[in-house]
Amino acid sequence: MIVTDLDRLDQEVRPAPAMAKAIEFLAGGAWRQAPDGRMEIDGDQVFAVVQSYETRQAGPEVTFEAHRKYVDVQYVCDGEEVIHYVDTAQVVVHTPYDPARDAMLGTAPGSPHSLAYLPAGRVAVLYPSDAHAAMFAAAAPMRVRKVVVKVAVPA
Repeated sequence: MIVTDLDRLDQEVRPAPAMAKAIEFLAGGAWRQAPDGRMEIDGDQVFAVVQSYETRQAGPEVTFEAHRKYVDVQYVCDGEEVIHYVDTAQVVVHTPYDPARDAMLGTAPGSPHSLAYLPAGRVAVLYPSDAHAAMFAAAAPMRVRKVVVKVAVPA
C-alpha cells in the first residue's frame, strides 16, 4: 500500500502505462463535476468510480475486501476517512472470490492491521496483496467524496 499526496503520486508509483492514465485522470480533475458512478478512462483497463458517502465508526470486527484483477487508487476529494488494511494472506475468507465483482471478503481475527488516514487530497494505492476496509471515520462520521480508479493488473 502506498499513501501519498496527489501531486507526488507519479513519483511514488511505478509509471506503467495504465497507472499513468490513472494519475493523469486524477490530476486532470474531470471527476470534480461528475455525479457518483462509473467514469470511463480506458475501457476495462482503467476506469473510475466516483463515490459519496458518510463514514462510520469501526466495530469490533472489520470486514476486509481484496481484489485480484485491479489495483485500487483511492483519492479522497472532500472530507477524511481511515482505511484499515492487512496482508491478504492474513484474511480468513467468509465470501470467496467472485470474479464478476473482483472481490473476496473476510476478517483478520487476531492479526494486527494497519490504519491509513486519508484527509482530502491524499491517495492510497492498494494492490491485490492489500486487503482493505474503507469508509471509516477518522474522528466523527462525516460526508466524504472519493474517486476510486481501478487499474487492471497486467496479465
